[in-house]
Amino acid sequence: MMMNGTATADAPGIDEYAKVLWRRKFIVLVSVIGCFVLASLYAGSTTEMFTAEARIVLGPLPGDGQVLDLVLDAEAERMQSNGRTDSVIAATGVAADRRAVQQDLEVLFTPDSDVLRVKYSTTDPEIAAKVANAFASSYLAEREGQANKFFQDKLAVLNSDLTELNTRIQAQESIIFERNNLIQGELVKYPIPAPPPAGQDLIGAWRTEVGRAQGEVARSEGDRAALLNDRSDLIASPVYG
Repeated sequence: MMMNGTATADAPGIDEYAKVLWRRKFIVLVSVIGCFVLASLYAGSTTEMFTAEARIVLGPLPGDGQVLDLVLDAEAERMQSNGRTDSVIAATGVAADRRAVQQDLEVLFTPDSDVLRVKYSTTDPEIAAKVANAFASSYLAEREGQANKFFQDKLAVLNSDLTELNTRIQAQESIIFERNNLIQGELVKYPIPAPPPAGQDLIGAWRTEVGRAQGEVARSEGDRAALLNDRSDLIASPVYG
């Protein structure tokens, strides 16, 4: 028995694909070269950047109280000031002008903290680290100077107040000494147990002056003790330099 069937054409083989590619080899070659050139141009246009970061933990300056967000924003602006940028350029020798350095500089704060982050990006990792550290060091030196000035000014006020109190105490002690001498001199004039009324009135007035001066000395010595305690606390402060 014979069975009827339908003949089908053979599918293109690998040889047919190879012939087509060979006939169009110049088009394929040009396409490959074009893609390679484009990839090379893209690779050459993307320069690798390095970012260095320095972190600073901020605390409130003496007398400032608690650090607030507004103060932190002000500190960020102070970090990027023109004067500081110029000094960093001079110190590091970075080959860029002020505007370029400020554009590559980023100052931000870690959320819910007082950590200031200084980031600098450039094509040289050593330069990036040097510039970021220079900004941080300059900023820290400025804050330390502010804190030291506060303490020095405060100490100068305390010393001035102490000098004034010492002068006041010496003046009152002189009054006490002089009046006591007058009282003793008045008493030795009279051989009887009590001086006459006029002498008693005079002695009474002097004794009143002595009592008043002694009270003033006691108050001044109390104030002096408090000032000496404040000065000791100030000098013992870990921030005092």
